[in-house]
Amino acid sequence: MTVSNYKVSEETKNKLITAAGELVTEKGIEAVTVRDIAQRAGTVPNAISYHFGGKEGLIDAVWQRVLETWDAKKVSRYYEDNNRLLKTHDGKIQLVTDIIHLFYECLYADGQPTWMNRYAMRNLICGKGEKYITDAIRDDINAVLIDLYKRVTKNIDMDSAQCWALSIISPGIILTCHMQEATLLFNHTIDYAFYRRLTRDVTRNALFGLGLIS
Repeated sequence: MTVSNYKVSEETKNKLITAAGELVTEKGIEAVTVRDIAQRAGTVPNAISYHFGGKEGLIDAVWQRVLETWDAKKVSRYYEDNNRLLKTHDGKIQLVTDIIHLFYECLYADGQPTWMNRYAMRNLICGKGEKYITDAIRDDINAVLIDLYKRVTKNIDMDSAQCWALSIISPGIILTCHMQEATLLFNHTIDYAFYRRLTRDVTRNALFGLGLIS
């Protein structure tokens, strides 16, 4: 294969992955056909068999592309590396703020295709990538938030800690899963600026819940 042919081949594969991701996010996996994907990508249905061996192989490639954007240990690494911030009041505020911002950046990174995280959240039930995503949320951000709550408040009640953690995690996940519906419901475009505003509001409420601000 020549260099030019290789570039065309990779371009076609990328277009098919993007098209499949967008369509599955919009319609669900079962409702999307090979012909739909090829038409969206501007190629022929046989290209899917040629590059991916069929629809299932293409969906595997879409999941792989999505999962590349998820660093499952990003939040926990930051937390471990910056535990010293828990020694002061201002440090606690900074630590909580930074952790929440890291999580929301993962959900809706500026410049990242909007279909990627919606695909991950809305299609967990298909099984592919489910363990990775749920583990990333449960074992990384949720575990960090629960530990952070207990260390800041000195309250070891698990229900209180989990409620506080859910107040941070849930708004982002719900909005990411149902972005289109939220746009229609509130007649307001959900964009990067909106997510930044949501991040600020969630952070302020979280800090208030810890008694760090009034």
